[in-house]
Amino acid sequence: MLCIVLCTVMAAPRAQTLPSGKRDESVLARAAQTVGIRQCFPAVDQVGSRVLEGSQRQDVVLDWNHITPDAAPFFSLTGFQARGNPELLSLSTIPDNAGHCAILAEQISFDAGTCARVAKERLTGYRATPLVAAITVYTLPSRPRETVTLSDVERGCVIVRRQVEYEWPTSSASTVARQ
Repeated sequence: MLCIVLCTVMAAPRAQTLPSGKRDESVLARAAQTVGIRQCFPAVDQVGSRVLEGSQRQDVVLDWNHITPDAAPFFSLTGFQARGNPELLSLSTIPDNAGHCAILAEQISFDAGTCARVAKERLTGYRATPLVAAITVYTLPSRPRETVTLSDVERGCVIVRRQVEYEWPTSSASTVARQ
């Protein structure tokens, strides 16, 4: 079943333009809809639209419960090009019986500079906590469910932006899409 969806979705690796007046729909949103995700679809669509906006060459890999897709976890990994660079979006949703969803979104990218430079330029005001050698986690008190992890590697810095939201939609749910 996974091949059927992947083959169908990957046949059009870029988001197709919708009729005039509607925004482009990401390959992630189309894939979630294709496999029957309804309760958490607004979250998938909101996060996917925000993160994948302006990107090219979107491809997605999915895993979901084939028997009850809308009542079980949905896992996705989307590869895309942003500003000429490859990036990943890992998005997982879990519906609950009250009509909410738990969401885990991780955007993974690379910068050819050092992590110290990335932190200085992009993470002003964040608190740094060393995790293990060459890996530092950055947090903001105003965004308790968000972390930015920088990992020094041989030729640059791996950047992982991670956000969690429980019981989406809530008044704070909009923070998940602000990546």
